[in-house]
Amino acid sequence: MVIANKLPAEGIEKYKKIFHKLQKNKSFNSEEAFVEGMKSLVNEDQAKEIFFVLDLDGTRRVYWSEFLAAICSRDILLMEQNLKEAFETFDIEKRGFITSVDFKAVILGEDPTYLF
Repeated sequence: MVIANKLPAEGIEKYKKIFHKLQKNKSFNSEEAFVEGMKSLVNEDQAKEIFFVLDLDGTRRVYWSEFLAAICSRDILLMEQNLKEAFETFDIEKRGFITSVDFKAVILGEDPTYLF
């Protein structure tokens, strides 16, 4: 939940609305309620698979904290992937580091051999 504390309040509210749409009972989310709530997004087998991934404590219920942890984990993975792709864009010669020449070449859209 440490990561969730870093989320802006509007982000948490958005996720809370999604969570409540997926559940019939506002205190917890059974497998049946989850699968029913996911019908418009995925097929039944996919919904069950997602449910078991979210059910971190094995209670066959998905609680708000588990749902929020999964959302935060997904957001972190997406952020890491974007950072990796950005780094690879700037690491023109694939050396594992970015030089000022690499940076200028990408920003200016020029061949790095002609910059200096």
